[in-house]
Amino acid sequence: MKLYKKIVPYMLLSSAALFSNHSANAQSTKDAVPEFKNSNEMIAHASYEYHTQYTIKQNRIQERAENTRVMYVENMLGAQKRLAPTLKTKGYANAVRNELPGAPVGLHCMYGQYTQLMRALNENGDTITVIPNTAKSACIAFKDQMRKKYAKPEYAGAIKEGRAFESDSAYNAALQEYLTRQGITEHSPSDKRSAATAAFAAKNFSVEHVNPGSIWIVPRFRGAKTQFHAIMFLGAGRIQAGEFVADANGRYMYTAHNLEKIGDLFKSWDMSNVFSADIEKILTVEYSKELKRLESMPRDKMIKYLTADNKIDAKELLTLTRPELIRMVQAKYFGEDITKQLSAPDNNIVNITMMQKNRV
Repeated sequence: MKLYKKIVPYMLLSSAALFSNHSANAQSTKDAVPEFKNSNEMIAHASYEYHTQYTIKQNRIQERAENTRVMYVENMLGAQKRLAPTLKTKGYANAVRNELPGAPVGLHCMYGQYTQLMRALNENGDTITVIPNTAKSACIAFKDQMRKKYAKPEYAGAIKEGRAFESDSAYNAALQEYLTRQGITEHSPSDKRSAATAAFAAKNFSVEHVNPGSIWIVPRFRGAKTQFHAIMFLGAGRIQAGEFVADANGRYMYTAHNLEKIGDLFKSWDMSNVFSADIEKILTVEYSKELKRLESMPRDKMIKYLTADNKIDAKELLTLTRPELIRMVQAKYFGEDITKQLSAPDNNIVNITMMQKNRV
């Protein structure tokens, strides 16, 4: 069921496109290294090249995270479509067990989301852990462990809690009411206003800043304080022929296990006490960390990583500079045929100026 545009991790741009302003096939040895009038010009060019490469890499990490999220959403919606017809029938329990081996049938809302996310990660060949194994079966455990796991600054915005507002305008209106109750006006000291705004944000959020595919823990029924239910936030859309269709002008929708249905989020659930784990934001940080770890490996481990599952002789890699090895590690990580990198010239000025000092 193709509900979103499938985003396949795209191939790395050619070495010439990424690491030079010249065509790899048309340049001469003289053209490979640009001529600079002075060291400042060379440094400025190197800085520009570095930031260009960094931006490209971050965009590719973001696309990888988005791709995994799309796969996860499709897994959830596919399961919903298969299980929904069996609801309230004698075959429902067996259908759930077939879809979610080991699931605690009837209490499988969290277990189901964990399983569908793991399937998406496995399909990508990922080894990262997003949801701790001990948090897969209970909503309260999920909230507690995700709070702890993603509390560091780099995960800012990934975990949101409190009242969910349907729009930024609704959020801002509630914020203004809160500030007024606190006696804060436009003439109040900026630090006092900032502190109050932060206090409000800690217990309230706008759904406009949450990515589809986020896992939400909501009260099982309105006003519930100790009983919760795990649902998936699908983003804006509509139901067409019984299926979810993304639509920027639609209503915010959800799907879930246990109920196996698609519905209007704000009409169906109590939004006063919501826990939201933004899977795409978490994946973006985790992928960045994983790639950084790979780029920081010693040369021998880099070569071992590059030769695994590839028809490359390790001897071919021994003469490469560290920047060249890093380029190949990035290529493999993003799914490119790295054998092509061996014949591609390394024209990046940053690599050229660092070549000798990094040949270790």
